[in-house]
Amino acid sequence: SREYQLKCGRAYILIPMANEVRKENGEVSGDWHEDHYLYEVKSLIDKIYAQNSQNINKIIGLGDSSGSEFLSKLAHLYPTLLDEIVPVGDDDLPTK
Repeated sequence: SREYQLKCGRAYILIPMANEVRKENGEVSGDWHEDHYLYEVKSLIDKIYAQNSQNINKIIGLGDSSGSEFLSKLAHLYPTLLDEIVPVGDDDLPTK
């Protein structure tokens, strides 16, 4: 609610979770490497921003491990979506 956001300093925290399923053979499906999550997370951010733009000053993305790789892909595909990114714990980040 608006009242809750004012108490918290107007911070909106979105924590998307991949729909991971580990099969009996150890194979994982539904992880962040599936590109359809890029559009789904962008759509969530767009929706939250559209409903609360007057309360949002910056959009900052934080990702760890495969979430960090996902964040890099998201920033590359939608370069104006995030104001800042904080990738943590990924050795697969682009250097340029």
